[in-house]
Amino acid sequence: MSPRWRALLAVAVLLAASQAVHAQQQPPSAPTPAPEARPQTPVTVPAPGGDVTVLADRLEEIGPDRVLVATGNVEVSRGSTRLVADRVEMNRLTGDTVATGRVILYDAGGRLTGERLEYNLRTGTGVLHGGEVQSDPYYRITGERFERRGESIYHVLGGALTTCSAEPPEWSIHFGSADADLETGVFGRSASFWVRNLPLIPWFPFFAAALGRDRQTGFLFPRVGHSATRGYQAEVPFYWAISDSQDLTVALTEYTKRGTGLTENYRYSLSAENHGQIQGFYVRE
Repeated sequence: MSPRWRALLAVAVLLAASQAVHAQQQPPSAPTPAPEARPQTPVTVPAPGGDVTVLADRLEEIGPDRVLVATGNVEVSRGSTRLVADRVEMNRLTGDTVATGRVILYDAGGRLTGERLEYNLRTGTGVLHGGEVQSDPYYRITGERFERRGESIYHVLGGALTTCSAEPPEWSIHFGSADADLETGVFGRSASFWVRNLPLIPWFPFFAAALGRDRQTGFLFPRVGHSATRGYQAEVPFYWAISDSQDLTVALTEYTKRGTGLTENYRYSLSAENHGQIQGFYVRE
């Protein structure tokens, strides 16, 4: 691998990491629907910010602290936030809640799964252990610990970000800590860039990525690949949302066997009859 290729790969990751936005060409995946509510008689627990509704196969209240214990297909909902678990213990007086067993939390545009959730109904804050977030339209964030600090806002420790569903993912950014708003974006620190199980860039100080659906101008995530004729390649795409009816993607690619390439893709849709695209490719060998 030539020094020039290594340098370009490092620049690719740092540029995309600092301003990354989701690729417009990738079709959004449909969000996972929340399960339908069942016809059991719900229990309503008053709480600041709105009443909490609890459904379960079995409900009982124990102890002087009025702890509500729900077991079997438990669903806890308030506003746009919904919790599904096998077992939930809820202190009616303090609002402290612990959910265990196949924990799923639907929060704004994201779906969080984990091993255990500690949550306070009064403050809306809590901690999800061993979790994963699937954020619309197609981002996936894993972490050892998700600290919920507000609606759709999390501080994540020991995690990774990717758009790939495969294991191991084709690419991922690992980080020591990150702040994520599931409706807008994520900003991480002490990061590394991985291709499958290989850490190509072992450390860079920070990265940022947009999680929303809206078209945004900026660098896209780098693409890394290999072919028999071109060798290893690293590509840095830049997306320009010119207007509601036009956009342009320009990509600089370094090939270990062919040199440096430049790709452009201009698209326009001025009317139902007047639309199209112009593509070009140049390589300096």
